Amino acid sequence: MSAPESSERSKVRLTVDMPPALHRRLKQFANAAALELDVADVPVAVIMRLLASRLTLRRGDEGYDLEVEKLVDQVMADLRAQLEK
Repeated sequence: MSAPESSERSKVRLTVDMPPALHRRLKQFANAAALELDVADVPVAVIMRLLASRLTLRRGDEGYDLEVEKLVDQVMADLRAQLEK
C-alpha cells in the first residue's frame, strides 16, 4: 500500500464570513446538538465538515440517499437564487 498523497494527509483551512445572526443560529444548533448527544461541546467546524461531506457525496457512494439528493437540490436552488440577485 502506497503512502497517501500529500493532499490527503494535510488539512486545508476554510474561513467563512457570515452575518452575526446566522452565526448565532449555527452556535445554537451546535449547543442543541451537544445537549441531544449528551456531550460537552459540538464544534461548529465539525458540523461544517459533515455538511461538506454530505454535499459532496455522489451516487454510489456509501451514505448517498434521497435525503442527500434533496439537500444538494436545495443548496443548488439557493445558489441559483443568490446568483440572480
